[in-house]
Amino acid sequence: MVVFNRPINGALRIKTPSKISLGKVYDLNNPKKTYTPEEIHRNEYFIHLDKEDLTAPKVIVIKHLRTGGETKGYEKAKT
Repeated sequence: MVVFNRPINGALRIKTPSKISLGKVYDLNNPKKTYTPEEIHRNEYFIHLDKEDLTAPKVIVIKHLRTGGETKGYEKAKT
């Protein structure tokens, strides 16, 4: 994923299709630098980027994982 406009607060929001979760997230230029995805809702994650001056777009690699069902403690709304 290429990040052209880094959010002011540094929290990049990622939304995945259903039954897909985020695995390993790391910087392409420095593979040892990893980021921890924070799940904020079902299939929505925050990746907290460093607050640094960007002179070029940042490229991060996101490994996807297939999940068998719903993630963690969330369940669909009952209508």
